[in-house]
This record gives sequence, C-alpha cells and structure tokens, in this order.
Amino acid sequence: MAGSAEDRVAPVPGEDEAPGLLGEALATTVRLRRPLYGSALAVTALAACGVAAIAVLGLALTWDAFELLRERVRSNQEAEVPPFSATGDIDVAFTLNGMLVVSLLLLLAAAVLTLLYTAHAVAVRDARSGRGTPPADGLWRRARPYMLRVLATQLAVGLGVVVAVLVGAFLFDSLASGLIPGIERPGAPFTGFGAADWAVGLGLPLAAGGVGPYLVVRLSLAPAAVVFEDVRTAGALRRSWRLTGGARAGPSASGC
Repeated sequence: MAGSAEDRVAPVPGEDEAPGLLGEALATTVRLRRPLYGSALAVTALAACGVAAIAVLGLALTWDAFELLRERVRSNQEAEVPPFSATGDIDVAFTLNGMLVVSLLLLLAAAVLTLLYTAHAVAVRDARSGRGTPPADGLWRRARPYMLRVLATQLAVGLGVVVAVLVGAFLFDSLASGLIPGIERPGAPFTGFGAADWAVGLGLPLAAGGVGPYLVVRLSLAPAAVVFEDVRTAGALRRSWRLTGGARAGPSASGC
C-alpha cells in the first residue's frame, strides 16, 4: 500500500551525508520527544497488557499438562522408578504450548517495533521536509499508510533469524551424532579433538546461528527505506542491504 501524495518526499540522503543525518535525527527525536515518547509510552503499556494476556493464555493451556505431570511423577515414585520417566506425551504438550507462546510473543514484538520504527521514521522525515511537529494523533495518522509494509519487513527479518537459529541448532545436534563422517563435535572434557572437529563440529553451528544477528544489522534500515522512499517490502530490504554494505555498496547506495 503506497503512501499518499502528501507523504511523498525526496529520497533519503546518501552515505556521504550519513553523519550529519544521524545528528539531525537525534536532534529531531529530542525536539519531538512529546509526541514520540508519549505515543511510545502508550504502545509500551498496551504491549505489557499483551504480554500478560499471552502469559495467562500459556498457563491456561498447560494447566492440564502440569496436573498430569504431577500425577505421573507421584505414580512413578510409588512404583520406585525414575520420577520423570514415561512423560513423553506430556513433553509434547509442553513443547507445543511453548512454541505457541513464543510465536505470539514474537508477533507482539514485531508489532511494537513496527509502531515505534514507523513513528520515528515519519517524524524525522517530516522534520527534514519542513512539515512541522505533529501531535501524537497526527503522527500516527501520517505513519498509518506505511505500517503494514514496515511490519512485513520486521516479519521477514524475524523469519530469517529464526531459520538461522534453527539451522544452527540442527547442525549442533546432528554433528554430535555423526552427520559428517570423521567429524566429531567437541564436548566435555574438551580434550582429544582435532582442529577439524573444532572448526567444523563447533564452528559450523556457531556460524550458522550467527547469520541471524548479521541479518538484523544488514536489514536494519528497511523500515526507514519504506517511509523515506515509499517502497514496498522487497525493495526496502534490498535497499537496506545495499546501504549497510559499507564501502562495498559504493555509488549504488548514494541515492538513498
């Protein structure tokens, strides 16, 4: 969904103006602290209510599993077997409910970041274009056309991070089970392992998991690109990737 003609402004300055733009953005944030932080306080209060609601939902969904686990532990103790044996079905319930709660919390975090990122980007953009200081309601009205696209960028980045972490966890577990012949993942007491074991068995999972933070940094300017250049999600992600490439981006980044 594209912004209105009133919201369209000149593109973001290039890399040569980045230091001045950063100082100007900070000064603008201070100048607009009342609408920005007033709205941020409201968003934070709503987010806290959302977290509490998700926590209550998670507890309600797992209550029966807790009761069943307590009965199973008591039964195992009476039978003089390990207390947490034969609890596989309960573990599945805990895992599924945990995945649901974590997913809801991640969606809530993406929504909160979308609101805050969009509001700040619109405030800085309007200050640069001389449109003045909007009240809180005016700020949200100007930010509304961009929120779905900014949310899409947040979800795309979040998905990339989750995939990277899952791949790293899979490699970490699989390399301990002989995924690559001749390679053993180092473990306690961490003696008797060769250089290849350390480089591949431990380094490969860590490198895969490290892709997540790398994506966060490289795509961090996507919300600003949505607002300043009025582009769609894919274009904003590509723009952020070029801009955060540093010297490698060269002249191609100077248009933003």
